[in-house]
Amino acid sequence: MKRLRPWAAAVAVAAILLALWQLVSQESGIQRVEAVAGDTPVTVFTAEGGEPGPVVLVAHGFAGSRRLMDAFSLSLARAGYTAVAFDFLGHGRHPRPLTGDLGDQAGTPTVLMGQVGEVVAWARELPGADGGLAVVGHSMATNILVRFAQETPGVEATVAISIMAPTTEKDSPPNLLAVAGEWEPRLVAEGRRVVALGAG
Repeated sequence: MKRLRPWAAAVAVAAILLALWQLVSQESGIQRVEAVAGDTPVTVFTAEGGEPGPVVLVAHGFAGSRRLMDAFSLSLARAGYTAVAFDFLGHGRHPRPLTGDLGDQAGTPTVLMGQVGEVVAWARELPGADGGLAVVGHSMATNILVRFAQETPGVEATVAISIMAPTTEKDSPPNLLAVAGEWEPRLVAEGRRVVALGAG
């Protein structure tokens, strides 16, 4: 077995230290609190010493977890929002499994909408919450959050990243931002459909 050259070892150690510094510096000035809303694991992100701000619910996509959405949550908290990320049933650290068919709009998506409703009710009681509410989600979550915003008064904005939300209409939900990325080409067509709705 070859020995690692001293300069290569030094570069590897420097890269590790740089990565650790970047992780720590991203959370500088942000308070991260782990909690449970009902039986749903959540993480609340707020700016240390910040004023109360609107709640932004942050939801991950299929096979993801709230930790994969940390960059969004940290950015929102830095901007003065109370970001609340959570794990859907069967994902991350959620203790209960996800069952059913995500394509059956009357089935599993309805169950997940109920979960979102429970987390939102819990989040609105947080000390930093000022009554405002927006939702941000990726992929699978966009279907759930769009429907939740369509059926729930008080959702002021919906951000759908890699949108796949068949219930989207021209003006429903209001204040919808749809983001489509080139790395998910199957979802670009859905993004274009939603944009075409808004453009009339």
